[in-house]
Formats: sequence, structure tokens, C-alpha cells
Amino acid sequence: MSYKKAAAIVMSAVMLAAVFPAGLAEHTGTAVEVEAADHGELVEFGTEGDFDYIEYSDGTIEICHYNGNATEWVIPSRVNGKQVTRVNIGTEEIGRISRVVIPEGVKEIGSHCFSGFSGLENITLPSTLKEIGEYAFQGCSSLTNIRIPDGVTMLDEGAFQGCLQLETINIPAGVTEISSYQFAGSSIRSITIPEKVKRIGRNAFCGCTALKSVMISEGVEEIGESAFEQTGISSLTIPGSVKRIGRMAFMMCVSMETLTLTNGVGKIENDAFFGCSALKNVTVPGSVKSIGANAFSECRALLDVTVEEGVKTIGDYAFCECTSLVSISIPNSVSIMGLDILSASSGNMVCNANSYAYEYAVRHGYIQAGQQPPIQRPVVTPPTVTPVTPFAKGQKVNVSGGNYVSLGDGKAAYASPANKKAASATVADYIKVSGATYKVTQINAKAFSGCSKMKKITIKAKSLKKVGAKAFKGIHKKAKIKVPKAKLKAYKKLLKGKGQAKSVKITK
Repeated sequence: MSYKKAAAIVMSAVMLAAVFPAGLAEHTGTAVEVEAADHGELVEFGTEGDFDYIEYSDGTIEICHYNGNATEWVIPSRVNGKQVTRVNIGTEEIGRISRVVIPEGVKEIGSHCFSGFSGLENITLPSTLKEIGEYAFQGCSSLTNIRIPDGVTMLDEGAFQGCLQLETINIPAGVTEISSYQFAGSSIRSITIPEKVKRIGRNAFCGCTALKSVMISEGVEEIGESAFEQTGISSLTIPGSVKRIGRMAFMMCVSMETLTLTNGVGKIENDAFFGCSALKNVTVPGSVKSIGANAFSECRALLDVTVEEGVKTIGDYAFCECTSLVSISIPNSVSIMGLDILSASSGNMVCNANSYAYEYAVRHGYIQAGQQPPIQRPVVTPPTVTPVTPFAKGQKVNVSGGNYVSLGDGKAAYASPANKKAASATVADYIKVSGATYKVTQINAKAFSGCSKMKKITIKAKSLKKVGAKAFKGIHKKAKIKVPKAKLKAYKKLLKGKGQAKSVKITK
């Protein structure tokens, strides 16, 4: 906030204290911040019917509180002959309000204005509306549809977050950004992102499991972290204007069968399409300079991947556990490939002789050093044998403070902490033994049994399939088990009843 604006707010607050009797703010239940830079100085604070209002020196009126007991509100359009331009209501009895009519002339709905109005089923917005403030309709769990006027250009963060039954909504053509948490957790079924939108913020549609159809217009430049995580998208085209697909942007979109990455897309960050288990084919255009770590991990229906000339980097485990993979084509332009990009995957790597990918295949034992390919673009098959320095099934190893045991096939289980008197422990996502990498997919029975001082367990493993009986028996009764954010729901179920006290919390 600028010095000028801060000074104006302080001055207006002093005016309020001087003009109105002590205890008035307490009587109304409203705390008022006067944004002088937007509305001028405060002139009057009064009541019109059941509504409290603030009048500013620029002649505008803000409705700021409701004192009645009606279940339907019709907000006045004028007070003292002057236009109401802003609604920023606060009330303690919010569950009973079922219908609200906001009159023509209102330009702004303030932050948290209707937040928590769990009974709100219908709202009428005026054509004059320009801005909807942050979390304005958060938690309006009975609202099923809403029509946003065409003149709206600003939708602030979390405006419709947690509107559990909201099925239909539009984004006006003048909006330039879909802010963070905008529609998270709602039930919207389809959405069109207009061309003036430059950025889709983090978690904007996260958890919208009913969202099947998404149209992203040419013009969008960034898709933020977890923007569409765990949505129901079945088919998706990402336009070439998108220069960044953020971390976990489409993670666990388990219904996505078709993905089209248009030439021009710039970067695919870590875990972007992790767990899109219905996805069948992917072509990564040459405009994508970097494919992040685990970008397509656990896409178990993926059959064919074509990485086009121009791509330079493929991150760690980028196509890990793509168990249906038949073929992945790697061009000469790729000069960096991270840790085992095809860990626990099937299929063939197709690459040119003398390319970096061919050398990578030799180093990882996909083919024997010196073996001559029969054709110009040899088919290189990932190893199906144990590593050169084996971590045989049943063999135990101590890594970073934990004891692990090999399950075979490139997988390992967490057996116990190295120090049972420790207060904290970490279950790794992967372990490395003699240069080879093993995914942690299991926590053994009684792994933490008797660790009475254990107050914090961090589970980094993203692919746990099994947790043995009494795995957490005897850990501290106030312990916290921290799990990956995207796995919170699944892991709560997986870890339930494994010997820990009911007071033990499982968090993200």
C-alpha cells in the first residue's frame, strides 16, 4: 500500500471516530477499511432500511452491512439520491440467505462479500459490474449456476472456490487472468478460457472432478501449478501460445485419453501430466525445450511417445512406470536426459546411431556397448535383467537414515528407521543403490513399531501400493504423518488402521 493511500485511510478512520458515537462499529459488527485512493474520503456512515452504507467524497455509495433477518435481499440502487457502486457486505447469519439481487449501477463486489453463504441458491448480477473481489463467493455451496456479466474484467483469487454444486459459469471475454483457486472444488462441467486471458493461476480448477470439457483459447501464455489437477478432462488441446505448463498442472487427470500439444508450447514442468492413466499417445513438439521430471510418469495406458526434433532436455523419470509403452522416439536434439527416464516402463527407445540418446541407452544397459544397430534408427529396448551391481530381491540396505528391502523389478520397501529412538523419519520416493534407482512402493509391517519418540514421519513416496499391518504401532500419540499433497486422500485411506493412535494426524 502506498504512503498516500495509507495516510488517507488513517485520516478517514479519524473522521469516522469524530463524526459517529463510540461503539457504532461494535453495534454494526463491521470493520471498515476506507480505500481513499479508490473512493475519496469518507463523508457519511449511515443506514438505509436494513442495510448500512458508507458514502465517499466522490459521490459513491458502498453497502457494507445487513442488519435484518430476511432470507432474500434486494440491495438498494440509490441512497440519498446517490448511486450504489460497491457491495461489500458482512453478516453473522449467512446460512439463511437464499437469494440476492444486486442492482444496476454496482461496479464492484468486495472481497469475501458473500463468502460462506451456504444457503445462497440464486444471485442476480448487474450489467454494470466490473470486478468480483477475492473469495467473494467462496463456500456458496448451494449455488448451482451463475451468469457473470460481459463487462466484468477482474475475477480475483478464489472468487468461487468451494462452490460445491456450481455446475455452469462463464468467463467474460474481457477477463485477462484466471486467478489462483478461482473455481477450485466446484462442480463445473465445462469451461472456455477466452483469448484475452494470459495466465491461468495455480489450483484454479483443482479438484473439479466433474469438469470434462476445457477449451483453452490461443492467447493463453501460462498454465499454473496444479491448475487442472484431478479434474475430469477427457480430451485436451493446448495452444501454441502457452509457453509454460506448470508443475502438476494436469496431474492425476485420470480420464484424459487424448492430449494435443500444439507447436509453440514452450516448457513442460515436473509432474505436469503425472498419473494421467488413460492417456494413450503423446507427441511433444520441438518447441518444447524441456520435459520436466516425472512429467508423464504413471501414464499406464500410454502406448506411443514421439519427441520431435528441437527438444533438448528430458528430466528424471519423465516416462517412469508407463507400463503399456510400446515405443518412444528420441531425436538428435536431445542432449540432456535425467535419471532413468523409462524406469519400470516397457517398450522400445527409437533413436539415431551416434546420438546422445544412443549413448544414454548404452550407459543404462539398454543395449551392449559396441553393439551395432541393424538399421539407421535402431530399436533400443530397456533392460529386463537386474542391474550390473544387483540389489537382489530380499536384500536389505541402509539409505539416508532408513532401512529398505528390495522387492525385485526395480522396486523397494521401507523396512524401518535406522534409529528407532529418532523423533523424525523420511520414507523416500526413490533410493539409489550402486548407481541403480529403485522406486519405493511399500512400507512393511511393523516398520515403525515401538518408535515411541517418533513425532514426524515424512512420506515422499508417490507410488505406495501397500502399507503393512501395525506399520505405525507405538509411534508418539501426537505424531504427524506428512504425505504428498496429491496423494492426501488416497494415502489417508491406505494408512488407516495401521496401528497408530487416533490422535495421529495425516497431513499434506
